[in-house]
Formats: sequence, C-alpha cells, structure tokens
Amino acid sequence: GDMYGIAVRGSKEWATIHPGFMTMYSRMGLTDFELADGKLVPRMNTPEAVEFTDKWAKMVADSGPAGWTSYTWYQASSDLGAGNAAMLFDADIAAYFQNEDTPAAGKLAWHPGPKGPDGSLDTNMWIWSLGMNAASENKEAAWWFLQWATSQEHLQYAATKKQHIDAVRRSVADSAEYKDRLSAADNFIETFEEVMPQTAIQFTPQTNFFDATTSWAGALQQIYNGSDAAGTLDKLASDLEGRVNS
Repeated sequence: GDMYGIAVRGSKEWATIHPGFMTMYSRMGLTDFELADGKLVPRMNTPEAVEFTDKWAKMVADSGPAGWTSYTWYQASSDLGAGNAAMLFDADIAAYFQNEDTPAAGKLAWHPGPKGPDGSLDTNMWIWSLGMNAASENKEAAWWFLQWATSQEHLQYAATKKQHIDAVRRSVADSAEYKDRLSAADNFIETFEEVMPQTAIQFTPQTNFFDATTSWAGALQQIYNGSDAAGTLDKLASDLEGRVNS
C-alpha cells in the first residue's frame, strides 16, 4: 500500500505531547512553564513556541497518517511495523517490538533525530515508576519487593533474557551482554548512548500535569484542523494559568 512519511501520536490525551513533540520542543530551547514570583507562567504561546507548534502540525498534515487525531503509541508504532510509515518519532522501545515478526522487521534502524539550532539533543524521558503507598500494611514485604525488582541482578536478567529493553541501570547499559543482545537493532545502542546524557523529564513538575498536557494536545489538534496557531495557544496559555496556580 501507500507509505506515508512520519508517524507520531495525535490523540487528545497527555501522552501525545510526551515523546516526539516534547523532545523537539525542548531541542528548540522551548519550555512549557516558567516560574516567576512563585507562580507558573505558561510558555507554550511564545512566538518561538507558536512557530514550532505550527510547523509540527504542518508536518503531520503534509506527511503524517490520515487518522492522526486518533493515533496513540499503538497505531503509530504499528504503522511502522506494517510498512505504512517510513519513520516513527516515538519511544525507542515502541520501534523495538516492531522489529520482530512484522513486515518491516530487519529493515528498521534508530536515529537520535534532528538537533536543535544550538546542537541540542535534549530528549524527553518516559518514566515507569515503582512506589509504595504510605498506607500499605505490608511495608517490609513491599520494600523487599522493590529491592529485588530494581536490583542489578534482576534488571540485568530482564534486559538480556526478557523484554526490559531500556536499561535503567548504567551497569546494565554498559554490559557486553546487553549490547550484544541489542546488536540486531541497527544503531539502537549508538542512539541510546548519544541522547542519554541530555535525556530527562522535560516537563515542569506541577500537580495539574495530566489535565494541562491533555489540553495542550487538544490545542495541537485544533491547529492541525486549521485553527490559528497563535490564537489557539494564547487561549490555552490563559486557560492553563488559572488551572496550574489554583
């Protein structure tokens, strides 16, 4: 069938902003909020942010999937594996599982993506977390479980024998066994090592994260559908200012 250019997330949920969009946004030197006089000031409507967001929406309109506004990680990565999308700008692991038992398997390679104007490779990190509830009645057992689950031994096993592909411990990432296991994924290790020093959670910590970032995804959809970028992002910023500071 016809192949289109680039798959990225587009559904109206916070996860749409997370991988590709927030990574390039950060590489352009842009930030979501700024702290001024103890208040969070939305910065997704600065002239530079407006220009970037408009460009992203045009990229999707010109080179993205037809049903973009319903796309989650699942549709975006499946299109890569099916050979429908030439590129996927998403989590490295999303592509990893498309490199096995798919029409595109063995034809995929990884790349750090475009650098920012100053050479930035700032990359947004998705975090899966383990934690213990303060109300737990089994704190000791939970503590031991956390020790086991995050131990070097278990994570080495998970990354080399199972499917825990993104190493979270340096000792695992640096191990010959891990690198050997991932050698079939063309340029995966090289990309991982190139972006890792500049990889972090690029969002400003704030309690309204899920709600605010979902609204941001909604604004991106509106711009994609033809709304004026500056006006749409100005409205988003003024809406968010009250919500994140309440």
